[in-house]
Formats: sequence, C-alpha cells, structure tokens
Amino acid sequence: MCGRLQEDICFCCSAPTLLSYWTERCSWKDSTHHLLDQSGADRAISRLDSANLTRVQKLRCGWLPVNRRLSREDPDRMAGCAACRPVDSVDKTVDHVLQCLSPVRRGLLTERLSSFTATLREWKTAPIICQILSAAAHHWILTPWDDFEFHVPDDTPSRQLVLSAIKAQAEIGWGLMFRGFLSSDWRRIQDAFFAQRTGISGKLDTGQHCARQLVSWYFEAFHIAWF
Repeated sequence: MCGRLQEDICFCCSAPTLLSYWTERCSWKDSTHHLLDQSGADRAISRLDSANLTRVQKLRCGWLPVNRRLSREDPDRMAGCAACRPVDSVDKTVDHVLQCLSPVRRGLLTERLSSFTATLREWKTAPIICQILSAAAHHWILTPWDDFEFHVPDDTPSRQLVLSAIKAQAEIGWGLMFRGFLSSDWRRIQDAFFAQRTGISGKLDTGQHCARQLVSWYFEAFHIAWF
C-alpha cells in the first residue's frame, strides 16, 4: 500500500483491455500474450523520456502516423513510401519503415545490425541468444518475410528451452521484436546461462536485466529508422 499504488491500479484496470487490443491488432491467438516478457518491456519503457515514450507507445499499438494510416483520413495523402523509388510503389507501414530499401534507411540499419552481436556480447548475453537474435534481426529487416528459421545444435545448453523460445517468438512475430514484444523464454535462457557460469556475478547479471537491454536496443533501432 506504500508503493506505486496509483500506477498499479491503472495497470490492473487497463492491462486486460490493452492485451485484448494487442491480440487483435497483431493477429495473435488468445493465449499468445502469455508468452510475452512484459516485465522487460516495462523496464525499458520506464527509462524513456516523454517524447520517446509517446513514440514507443504508438509504435506498440500501431498508431504511428505512417502514410498508410494517414491516407485513410486524408485523401490527398499517398499511402506509399516517399523514400522509395518509384514513389508510392510500396505502402508505408510500420514494418516498412524498418524494411525500406531507401539507401539512407538501409545504410543506417545495416550499420546498426553489424554491431548487434558485439553489443550482445558486451552485455554478457548467452551465445545462443546472440546467434539467434542477430540472425533473426538481419533476416527480418533484409527480407519482406516473417519466416525465420534457426537450426539448434544438439549439444546446445538448455536446448529444449531454446527451442521453446524460438517457437514462442515465431508465434509472437519476429518483426514484433522491434516493437518490444519478446518471448519471456529469452530471459529464462539467460538466467540458465548465468547459473552455469563460474566466477563472480554482478547484481545486473540477470535475465530480467538482459531482457530490458534487448527491448531498449530494438526501440533504439526503430528510432534510427524513424525519420
């Protein structure tokens, strides 16, 4: 009763409606939202300033003012992406912002992706998570399909959990990682990785902290492409 009472009450009142909205908006099954690592996303969101917070919340709900959305309200607004050539050949959706073939956007995101694995290693992320998420991000941005697959070697630590994470993320949507929708299994894999390590562990060596860092990275990647 002495904690964040107002915030907790607001969340309890609004969460069911928001989860229902995400389920419909993202074409999820009724049970898909149970796969989400909402704690990691909440921690990442709590670190945003007011301007970025507004953009991220619109991103997660599909309300960003992309041309496809605005064209429904303004008949003079084209639905296509002005950065593409020929102009108006591809609908500008939220996903297209990341997959746009504009040399500027593609260059910025390619540079961002090229350092992803190194960044994950700096965060002491489990090697298998580095491999999967780096490959998935490259695949999703560089192709128009959400059909990423990854072969998990038989000798992979926590292999069944890794397979569960891949299945869960595929159900959520690989592209939705860039909106902060990650499977909670990634956090569990990271916790298992830290538990298997020898030596001194820091207070931030937790799967929850790793999840927060991951979600923040995806938010920042989208911010780079959003212009």
